[in-house]
Amino acid sequence: MPVHDAVAIELFDKAVRSILAQSLDDFELVILLDGVRSEMLIKAATNWERAEARIRLLYSSSQNGIANSLNTLINHATGEFIARMDADDISLKDRLKSQV
Repeated sequence: MPVHDAVAIELFDKAVRSILAQSLDDFELVILLDGVRSEMLIKAATNWERAEARIRLLYSSSQNGIANSLNTLINHATGEFIARMDADDISLKDRLKSQV
C-alpha cells in the first residue's frame, strides 16, 4: 500500500481496517510512506504497525511516484501472491479469498 501526503488519515484508516478484516487472514500488509511529511499520517501508520503483526512499514524520504513505490513494495513482499491496494481503497471482506 503506497501512501502519500494527499491521502486523508480517515481514508487511510478505513483502507487498513478493510484489509485487516479479510476473511482470509494469512497475509502481510506492506505499507510504504512515500515521501510523507504529515506527522499525523506517520503517527497513524506507526500505530497500525505497532498494533498489528501483519503490517510492515517502509519509509522513503522523497516521493518517488506510484510506479517506483509499487516496485519497492513488490521487492519487500514475502508472500506468494501480491494484491495491490491504494491508501484510499476499501476492500470487501472476501476480496483476498476470492482473488486467491
